[in-house]
Formats: sequence, structure tokens, C-alpha cells
Amino acid sequence: MANLLLVIKGSRIKNGSIFAHQLLIYDDLMVFKKRGLITRHEVTISYNHVSQVYLTRGLIFSTIEIINTGGIESIFIKHVLNGQAYQAKKTIDKKIHYAHEKDKNRVEERGLEIQNLEASLNRLKELLNKGKITSREYNKKREKLLKQA
Repeated sequence: MANLLLVIKGSRIKNGSIFAHQLLIYDDLMVFKKRGLITRHEVTISYNHVSQVYLTRGLIFSTIEIINTGGIESIFIKHVLNGQAYQAKKTIDKKIHYAHEKDKNRVEERGLEIQNLEASLNRLKELLNKGKITSREYNKKREKLLKQA
């Protein structure tokens, strides 16, 4: 179950709307809610799909822009109190850094697995060519390695 960390809302009065945009920041994802008189839009965003977070600070209010690479447009929340906006940016930055670091480590681990598999297959081929194992043993061990990968 995801833990709710922050709820960010723009000022209804400053935005000139009845309903303020809302960003719910959880420990594993974000939910952006945008509501009109009749329509409601809700988007769930993974931290893996966030590339950057911009914060434009004013005297009292800030604007947060979240650049999303996951297929929908960037998210703007205007007229958020400076303290809340700064806390949101700091939290989201930490979360996207952690998510991108995890992805980078997975890719590196997979690269090592592939290199190890290639080395094992090459070694088997060498043993076959030198006559140390039979073609039947080679095929059996080769299939076993490929199933493990």
C-alpha cells in the first residue's frame, strides 16, 4: 500500500477556478487531479516517467512544472504556497533520482548476466571444438544455460 507523503494544491482564488489542481505525492507514484465543472481528469505518474521538476518562485506563490516522459503533457500547478512547493520539489527530486538509479542498476546487472552467458557459451564451444565434450553434452549444457538466462 502506498503511503501519502504530500498533497499539493494551487490557490483556487489566484487560479480563478472553483476547483484547484491537486497533486498527491505518494512514496511510489504521483496522482495529478484536474477538475472542471463537469469533467474530472486523473493521471497516475510513475517516478520513472518524470525527467525534471521546475519550480518558479514568486514572493508568496510558486509554480511547479513536472516534465513527464510517459506520454502525457507536462503538469503545471500554479499558485502553490512557496513552502509547500519547495517541499514538493525536494520530495519529487529524491524520488525520481532513486527511481532512475534503480533502473540504471538493473540495466548494468542485465549487461553482466549477458556477458557471463556469452562467456559460458563460448567456453562450451571451445570444449566441443577441442574434443573435450561430445556434441550431445554440448547441446544439453547449452540448452540448460539458455533456459537459466
